[in-house]
Order: sequence, then structure tokens, then C-alpha cells
Amino acid sequence: MPYMGPDCFKTYPVRFAGYGLGVAEALSGSVTYPVINGLRVVGTGFILAHTCYRPLQVGKGAKSPGNELGPIASEADVLPQGHRAPGVVGTGSILAHTFYSILQKTQSTLKMATSAADTFLYEAVASGFIPPVLASVVRKAAYQIPVPASVSPAARAWLPAGLALASLPVVIPLTDGVVDLLMDVTIRQLY
Repeated sequence: MPYMGPDCFKTYPVRFAGYGLGVAEALSGSVTYPVINGLRVVGTGFILAHTCYRPLQVGKGAKSPGNELGPIASEADVLPQGHRAPGVVGTGSILAHTFYSILQKTQSTLKMATSAADTFLYEAVASGFIPPVLASVVRKAAYQIPVPASVSPAARAWLPAGLALASLPVVIPLTDGVVDLLMDVTIRQLY
């Protein structure tokens, strides 16, 4: 993919939201299911939001740093006079109208679709696959560490989760760089 300017989803601390699935895996067994499910929603939401943002950036023609995504359409642009859509329906209409208006102006549906597919594949591997697998492996390996009897049961229970959580920030830059490099030399050669 050509350089499209700064991507706010790849900057820190926003990028950490993409590791919600890894954090959920690291904490599984140590915290309640609502917390785990909330972290999974954050991680999945990050992947989907980045997948939607990147094609919009391509469609807007952002070619240099500072040319960020403009305002999204409002309900007044989408709905007839006097009608008001509740919550999610209104938001869906606004996003659909925004995508449609960009497509009308740019006629770059192939570029936008390619960008969406590229971003989704990148995020699926860099945020959805590698961090949870790494956290799971570290957590399972931590159970094999012999812990002295003098360590409290609470500390013994949190040791695997703590080690799995500590491993995630160490590999974040490495994961992002390796996935980008692998995609550059494999799938991105096709487009």
C-alpha cells in the first residue's frame, strides 16, 4: 500500500486497544467473565474500527501528513426532514452515507476495498492472532514454574496472568514490524 499519511490507529497509546484480545487471554482464569468479554469487545472493536477507518482515509485522498479524515455526515444529511432514527440505526445510516458520498467523489472502490482487506488482514494477525497465542503460551508456561511454599496463594494465582501481561508490551513493536514486513514481501506484492 502506498503511504497514506499518519494512521491514528497505529500510534500509541491507541494501538494498545488492539491488544484487548491478548489481554483477555492473559487474564482468563484470573478475572470474571464480564471483564474478559469486555476486553474482547475492545480488541474486536479496534480491529473493526481500523478496518473501517483506513478505506475512508484512502477515499479522502490523504496523501500527506496532516490531511486527516474530515467530519462524518450528520443525521440531517441522511434522514428526511422531521424524521429521527434511534441510536444504532442512525449511526449506521450516517456511516453508510459517508462511505457512499466518498465513493461518489473518488470512484476508487477498488482502492478502498483493497485497503479494507489489507487492514483487516494486518489487524487479524497483529492484534487478533499473535497476542492471544503469545499470552496463552506464556500463561501455560508460567504454570510450570516452581513457586516456593512461602508465596501467598493469591500471588501464586496471579503469577501466570502477570507474566502473560508483562510479555505483551515487549512484543508489540516487534509484532507490528514483523507482520508489516511479512505482508510487504508476500500478499502486498499482489497489489
